[in-house]
Amino acid sequence: MAKVTLSFKSKLRMEEEILPIVAKKNTVITLPILSADGYTFTGWFADANCTTPANLNKMPAKDQTLYAGWQKDAPKTFSRKGQEIVHTLKFNIDVGF
Repeated sequence: MAKVTLSFKSKLRMEEEILPIVAKKNTVITLPILSADGYTFTGWFADANCTTPANLNKMPAKDQTLYAGWQKDAPKTFSRKGQEIVHTLKFNIDVGF
């Protein structure tokens, strides 16, 4: 039985390369979990716009690329002279490739 390749792409620069998984189709796999300062990893997606979650626990039948989803972390809270200053920002990160 031929092997297939599951590749990974991330818009954010990672310290370490995300190596592809090469195995026979239907082989049980564990997808990598990423981390990046200032961002929360939201999972792997089947499309570059990160709209279709890739809930894979087995290798697909053909070569496929998955795309890392990210959400910008909320800013930290700062205090000045006993008064709390909170800036709440909501980000919608463009994760297109």
